[in-house]
Amino acid sequence: MNNRRKQKIICNQLRTIRFLLEFLEHADATPSAEGSARVAGKQMSAVKQQWKSLKGEYLQQNEKIQELIAQVLQKLEALQKKKCLLANMLHQYQIQKEATEKQQQQKMLEGLVGELGEKVQKCDSQIQLLESEVQNHQADANTWLEMVNSDLELCQLLDTLQGVKLVSAHDDKLVLDLQANDCTLMPEPQLLRLCVCWMPEGGIKIHSDCDVFCPAEILLADDLKSMTTALLEIQQCFQSQAQLLCELQTLKDRYAIDWLPKERKLLYLKATVVYTLFVQAGYPTNGRVQLLSVANSKGSADPSVIKPPQENPSLSNWLAYLCLQTSD
Repeated sequence: MNNRRKQKIICNQLRTIRFLLEFLEHADATPSAEGSARVAGKQMSAVKQQWKSLKGEYLQQNEKIQELIAQVLQKLEALQKKKCLLANMLHQYQIQKEATEKQQQQKMLEGLVGELGEKVQKCDSQIQLLESEVQNHQADANTWLEMVNSDLELCQLLDTLQGVKLVSAHDDKLVLDLQANDCTLMPEPQLLRLCVCWMPEGGIKIHSDCDVFCPAEILLADDLKSMTTALLEIQQCFQSQAQLLCELQTLKDRYAIDWLPKERKLLYLKATVVYTLFVQAGYPTNGRVQLLSVANSKGSADPSVIKPPQENPSLSNWLAYLCLQTSD
């Protein structure tokens, strides 16, 4: 700022000197007095001297300014180089920064991918565990469903069978009571207790421990249809026996009789005579009553000559007829 101000001052002085010189040149062309010439000469000398001084000072200042301009240009060039260097360094820094950020992002992504992979593996393990549990629960559910369906079928079976009462139910067996339908004459209904067992090797076994009526042990396939058929057959057989038992119960109150269920024989005691009657299987529907023997204190009589007048006499007919017979 100081050099520029000095240049302006010097420029104004030079303009003033130029004006004076032009004025003096114009004054030399006109006639003047001798005194005026001398004064003008002195003034001219003083002005020239001052101009020379100012010119020398201007040249010195100009040289300094040129030197300063050269220094400034050198500094400016150095600054430009530094600027380019800094720009290159900044560009390299930006590149390194971007590369570092990418590496950091890559590492972060790799870390996240690793964490996600571990979580996915844990989820897969949990899913496999849950699938195994689901399969186990499904197997349990299927087992329970089979048991429920089996129990439901058994309930439906028991509903369809008349005179069958469920006494108890276990995992491997059922206990049933079979009741005859036509025992209206008996004071207490006769019941047949049956045990239906599921065998470990498969199949169904039906048996009874009843002394009055002992059906043969029955082995069946593990099929409710075959079990239904077997129970119906046993019920039908027991029905016929139940009618016999009803009749025996009635006859017991009137006659001195003794029933042998396993041998299916009836012993009738009249005075000193013992009559032995045999009741065929299926009585009274299909079977008949036959007099086997007549024993007394004197010996035995021919049973074939003793027969009630009915074509197919019942136990009641036989006992009523024998009761009227005279003891020999």
